[in-house]
Amino acid sequence: MELETSFLKNKARKATSNHPRLAEEAEQMIAEVKDLQSQINTMQVELGMKEATISAMRGEAASQRRHLQDIS
Repeated sequence: MELETSFLKNKARKATSNHPRLAEEAEQMIAEVKDLQSQINTMQVELGMKEATISAMRGEAASQRRHLQDIS
């Protein structure tokens, strides 16, 4: 993602001197890439939290099964 952003910034710099419209489009693309990267980062954090919750619930279920086996 960083390479793509760097590439787009470089293209934007080159386009600025020759084609203002292309520069504007490139800046918009950079903004969209940054927004998508932010969304990806947020989803990765959320996924990590959900995986931790699932792991904790599995541990609790295993503990409850052991407890039930002990009392039966």
